[in-house]
Amino acid sequence: MASTDTQLDVLIVGAGPTGLTLAVQLCAFGIRFRIIDRNEDRAHESRALAVQARTVEIFESLGIGQALVARGNSSVRLALHFEGGDAAQVELSGFAAADTRFPFILFVSQAETEALLGQYLKDAGVAIERGVELVDTVSEPEEMRCRLRHQAAEWKRLALGT
Repeated sequence: MASTDTQLDVLIVGAGPTGLTLAVQLCAFGIRFRIIDRNEDRAHESRALAVQARTVEIFESLGIGQALVARGNSSVRLALHFEGGDAAQVELSGFAAADTRFPFILFVSQAETEALLGQYLKDAGVAIERGVELVDTVSEPEEMRCRLRHQAAEWKRLALGT
């Protein structure tokens, strides 16, 4: 469960696809966490082109696989066009097709993936803390202390572990 308490189990630094996916998984397991990102807003452009079947399977285990598929385009063939007019086709299907429910490359933008994960967290009551940066960490015998800088240059101390 997401927490703004100073005592928690996990601090996720970065609210890109990896951090957001981790937050969704921790939320499902009931683990105390916070997710921060120094950027004020999520990416609205795509920095990634597609996701593999295993990624869709992980999203499916979280209950959002079909929603991700609905936001993208599944493709089994890629057509490449060259300056000289020649074209080539590459088969994308068949990669481990026998052991996945998603035997395709899913073309979906990173912005769409982040929006889906962000909505999941919002629906679960989790706030992504934007404009918050991890500045420093200090390891102590029973915990890790983190220093965060908020957009307004406010400093907070955070302890991980017990």
